[in-house]
Amino acid sequence: MDYYFIYGKNADGVVAGMRNLTGKVPMIPLWTYGYWQSKERYKSQEELVDVVKKYRELKVPLDGIIQDWQYWGNNYQWNAMDFISPDFSDAQKMMKDIHDRNAHLSVSIWSSFGPMTNPYREMDQKGMLFNFKTWPESGRDVWPPDMNYPSGVRVYDAYDPEARNVYWKYLNKGLFSFGVDSWWMDSTEPDHLSQKPEDLDTKTYLGSFRKVRNAYPLMTVGGVYDHQRETTSDKRVFILTRSAFAGQQRYGANTWSGDVNSSWDMLRNQVPAGLNFSLTGNPNFNSDIGGFFAGVYKRNGGAKNLLFQELYVRWLQYGTFTPMMRSHGTDVPREIYQFGQKGDVVYDAIEKFIRLRYSMLPYIYSTSWEVSENNSSFLRALSMDFSSDKKHGTSIMNTFSGNHF
Repeated sequence: MDYYFIYGKNADGVVAGMRNLTGKVPMIPLWTYGYWQSKERYKSQEELVDVVKKYRELKVPLDGIIQDWQYWGNNYQWNAMDFISPDFSDAQKMMKDIHDRNAHLSVSIWSSFGPMTNPYREMDQKGMLFNFKTWPESGRDVWPPDMNYPSGVRVYDAYDPEARNVYWKYLNKGLFSFGVDSWWMDSTEPDHLSQKPEDLDTKTYLGSFRKVRNAYPLMTVGGVYDHQRETTSDKRVFILTRSAFAGQQRYGANTWSGDVNSSWDMLRNQVPAGLNFSLTGNPNFNSDIGGFFAGVYKRNGGAKNLLFQELYVRWLQYGTFTPMMRSHGTDVPREIYQFGQKGDVVYDAIEKFIRLRYSMLPYIYSTSWEVSENNSSFLRALSMDFSSDKKHGTSIMNTFSGNHF
């Protein structure tokens, strides 16, 4: 095993050393620093496009809209990377409707495939699929899972360069060729359910899964990044993903903190989580604005619940100063019009901070260049700039956004 010692005169020097060793941060598209709307999940292309139309009607800025899972149909068709569901029957029109309104689409893709998909069939034939259980376990879309109908979903061997080629072949044919703008690579750990000790002995292209499993997100994210760059230079790569490994910053990927609960404690935790993540050399971090699982708020009025409204607005304010400003969650829809209308205090607060984000775009994009060219960071712990301040320099609850904010 090789060990590396990275010396720097300060934290920025160490971050620079880490990136010099594991890869520089590429510039990502300007539009990705705008506002993103998402939820689990839009159930038809009409619903998805209507969100974009409504934002344009309200004249509230919006750059990214995200389509979560099951646009492919049932769980046996899991991650077909194709608009198979009849609810998404005219993907070309959907893309045109979104692009004509100057918005961009990101689509959820996974590290696993259902047995009724073309990627599964080819990878299974070539021995590129793992055998351990992953999510979803049931072929039926019910909770808890009905194990009388196992899904047969399996994870692909992202360590195998040929498997990464196959992955991109179907991703390019089924989604990228339609004009999809960026990728939400979910479950890049990958999801590994009902884990058994012997599962870690699963053979991968690079040896046992036990030996290389932490690097899985690096391999699968890198595969998509490299293949898109090889396919075209007309569109910069942007990837949102749930897990990361050292060096993943070189693939233009932004990592979010996962499916967290909607609570004040969880909002508080996002601050040190983002700062610590940034100190590893990967500058791109975000979280589900409002928290993913709304829980008790769903049962008590959802977006009309005053307590949820306050939490959501505070989370949105935090998200305004992170590299990706993205509203997402289950249980409670988060579109601005769910919180009222113009003139309502919560609606106005949300719009105010979305507009603040856009007023900061010149600064944010300039900072993006500093990150790429000079190894700077978006999220800066106070210790990076005030290391000699014994009172405040060690705080993990205060942050800079770039070098000047």
